[in-house]
Amino acid sequence: MSGISIQSIGPGCQIQDLGRPGWHRYGITEGGAMDRLALQESAALLGQSANLAGLEIAGLGGVLTAVGGSVRFSLTGAPMPARIDDTQLEWNSCYTLHEGQKLITGLVESGMYSYIGFGGGIDTPPELGSRSTNVRSAIGGYQGRYIQAGDILPLGESAVDYSGSRLQPIERLGGGSIRVVWGPQAYLFSDNEQQRFLDTQYRVEHRLNRMGVRLESAHAPLKASGHLSAVSDAVALGDIQIPGDGYPAVLLADHQSTGGYPRIATIIAADMARMAQARPETVVQFVAVDMDEAVSALQDQMQVVHNLANTLEPLLRNPADIDNLLSYQLVSGFIADERLPWEKQNRD
Repeated sequence: MSGISIQSIGPGCQIQDLGRPGWHRYGITEGGAMDRLALQESAALLGQSANLAGLEIAGLGGVLTAVGGSVRFSLTGAPMPARIDDTQLEWNSCYTLHEGQKLITGLVESGMYSYIGFGGGIDTPPELGSRSTNVRSAIGGYQGRYIQAGDILPLGESAVDYSGSRLQPIERLGGGSIRVVWGPQAYLFSDNEQQRFLDTQYRVEHRLNRMGVRLESAHAPLKASGHLSAVSDAVALGDIQIPGDGYPAVLLADHQSTGGYPRIATIIAADMARMAQARPETVVQFVAVDMDEAVSALQDQMQVVHNLANTLEPLLRNPADIDNLLSYQLVSGFIADERLPWEKQNRD
């Protein structure tokens, strides 16, 4: 059985898949990858299910080697420099790592979370139906903890053996407009406060992790009536709470299961990857939509996801596979009526 040996790795690296739904009532939230679109892109590149587990890297990569045979892998999510030994790699692509070679990844260049997927997926024992790491509960992943140097991760059997493809990623880096629907306690905020929430450009703070992210602005804090008397109830991924200081807190993949701060809005599912990939100092602004538009946006995104495999391109194109080869200027003047200046002068 093939596997991956961790020679070195940055802090915060975890094994993640699409999460473990169905356990919220027991106090265990769904978790899973912060950027689930990255797992979908990885699945398209590797020709396998998106629910197979891969590595989620938070900001800083490391050095990986293959054990027990060659390993196919993909690079998706927030881009970072990557190479096999001295050969530079393209992001949003898949390659083969042979035994004796080193996959070396560096510091993230934009966004927050990078992903390395593997042919067959990481094959650690699933817990509660998922291999996703939940560090607070010490379950899933590799011994319920962060990945560290010296770990050897087993891989499953891959149904295909091809590599050398790339794709154009789904755009989601850089912040900007984030669509929301109004939350269950939006009524506690006056119409004027709701409008201020939408009109304000917020900046991502450095206080962020997989549980959530705090936002700040130069404008006055939001105020709600009965702010401190809200009853604690179940919260969901993407909920935007307004704590006592009046500045938003967005709940992310490893959010708590209940909360008492009023929730003014909830980020729509189609924009969650954009929020998760917003690094500190990124500016975001919320746009209110109705539920029909939220559902339509998710359907449109899922259509793009389902078509990803049809958009793959080879990293190195075989001329025999290029149907418009004659449109390429392979040799100047060979397929077009081009002559160098002195040729034209002599022949005319």
